[in-house]
Amino acid sequence: MPSPSSSKKIERVQRAGAKRSAGTPRPLGFPLGIMAIMLVGALAVFFARESRLDAQNAQPQVNAGWRVAFGIYNCDKWANSVSNSTEQATTSGIQWADGYISVSPSSQQSTGSKATFGKFLDRVGITIEDGKQGPIAKVPDGVLDSGNTLSSDAKCSISEGKDSGKEKPAELVLLRWPPKSSAKTDPQVIRGDFADVRFTEDREVFALALVPEGTDKFLFPTASVNAMSNSSSESTTVPEGSTPSTTAAPSSEPSTTAPSTTAAATTTTAGR
Repeated sequence: MPSPSSSKKIERVQRAGAKRSAGTPRPLGFPLGIMAIMLVGALAVFFARESRLDAQNAQPQVNAGWRVAFGIYNCDKWANSVSNSTEQATTSGIQWADGYISVSPSSQQSTGSKATFGKFLDRVGITIEDGKQGPIAKVPDGVLDSGNTLSSDAKCSISEGKDSGKEKPAELVLLRWPPKSSAKTDPQVIRGDFADVRFTEDREVFALALVPEGTDKFLFPTASVNAMSNSSSESTTVPEGSTPSTTAAPSSEPSTTAPSTTAAATTTTAGR
């Protein structure tokens, strides 16, 4: 039979155990530590992803030296070459070179998402307005054989196919081909907000084109691409304020027929 002192010790131990199980809170340090580690890991992954996206969006950088082909198409033929406007001198570093667009930002104000087609349009004196039916481009003298306007409110004469000799409502679009494209490559078709379109890659190809509504096969600006490809690497950065010669104009394009309407093209609205 246990002694009285042993019984009292057992009772004390039982009472102590009952108090701990009923009233003492469980230790939370370990699960809170695990949660903190998981949160820090998730934040690290998020910020790493954002950093990669920021790095991608930061292109082009200052003095990138990109070359971008560009031509203007007026219903059934390529227009003459543009040139830098002395009235629109800027310090963006995005301007016309000898047959191509030089995208070589001169400051952070023209890098990344700020390297826009609108800066080039300003540099060469082309303005874009809203018409009743769509965009209207006003170009400097000498770019078009006659007049100064490429208007979605106008009409284009059809020069081939079953509608040859007829006129159709016109549409002003901005066409964009990726680097290494050819005449077999379908362009991205941009139908608004031209000025907000970003330059995103070296050796892209653009065309500001007035075409008959419903056109889905577009002529490729081969002469402009050749001028870009034949230019020396040393000439990619054009000193700001200079006015390069206007050789290799897109009007040297061998084909002068209107685009057909037989093949598909990718259609988007600008936004970048």
